[in-house]
Amino acid sequence: MENAVFALFMMGCGHQLDVCRPVDTHAELFEDRTTCEAGLESAARNVDTHPMAVGKCVAVDPASATADMRFKWFFAANGELVVDPLYGTSNGTVIADRADRLPERQG
Repeated sequence: MENAVFALFMMGCGHQLDVCRPVDTHAELFEDRTTCEAGLESAARNVDTHPMAVGKCVAVDPASATADMRFKWFFAANGELVVDPLYGTSNGTVIADRADRLPERQG
């Protein structure tokens, strides 16, 4: 994605990463990945509703980026947090699964 901005996606999780929920990061958008990643540690420290926090900077289309963006997320078999923006969704649904319950998809 050549002309992208980056959204900071943050989740609060249990100690074993078995229960995770997205947390509000005020949908701040960053002009580049480096600036976004510099904000990850601070955003993680602000998660006070869960014992652990996991976050990632996600490239999004600037023309479609909104304050109430939704994301599809899962943990891959290697433990990596995979996050993709969902464009055009307004039903308030957060799509989530546990990658250890399903085989990892390639493609």
